[in-house]
Amino acid sequence: DWGRLSVQWVGRGAFGTLSADLQAPGSLRGYLSGPAPVASSVAEGFGAGGLVSVIAQQLDHRFSQGQVALGHREVDEDIEAFQRHSEQVPTVLRVLVDVDEDGQIGEVVGLLLQVLPGGDPRALKGEIVSQALLRREISAGLPLSELVAAAAPGLPDIEWMESTPLQWSCGCGLERVERGVAMLGLAELDEMVDLGEIVQVRCEFSV
Repeated sequence: DWGRLSVQWVGRGAFGTLSADLQAPGSLRGYLSGPAPVASSVAEGFGAGGLVSVIAQQLDHRFSQGQVALGHREVDEDIEAFQRHSEQVPTVLRVLVDVDEDGQIGEVVGLLLQVLPGGDPRALKGEIVSQALLRREISAGLPLSELVAAAAPGLPDIEWMESTPLQWSCGCGLERVERGVAMLGLAELDEMVDLGEIVQVRCEFSV
């Protein structure tokens, strides 16, 4: 029931703003806006303060927007907080990352657990969710069935309903650039030509 989801983590640290954009069925892109987006931890990269802003576009093109404080300063836990406080949906979200001995990122997996309408929100605080998941102590490289079993041992038998692969992609292209240039108008374009100005087009998502 959605067409596009955009999330921004607006911090005051080295990361600047982290933007992520997902379009159905699975086109994903994102970037960091900080001039030197390097930090020893995610929390340090976001810095103190800030907020998380979420914009969802439905299939009928209606938009909904909400935001919460960047309290946890972790990508997953702050989205979890948004779901709980802004959307009023009991949620557990953890991103698991495997890093090798050289510090290179290997497998990355996100696991989102939510209570359906009418369900007991206390379920996520009981035996369903493992402490290993909450502490991110599960390997992201496990097969999916083993990963879910380790993360949520209290779940009953699972019915796998749908699989949607994600891919990194951006909708920018020559046609979009041409439309943007055309919007400048002939007078402004003539002035740029007379001054010998070089026009550069940059997509933040492609960096």
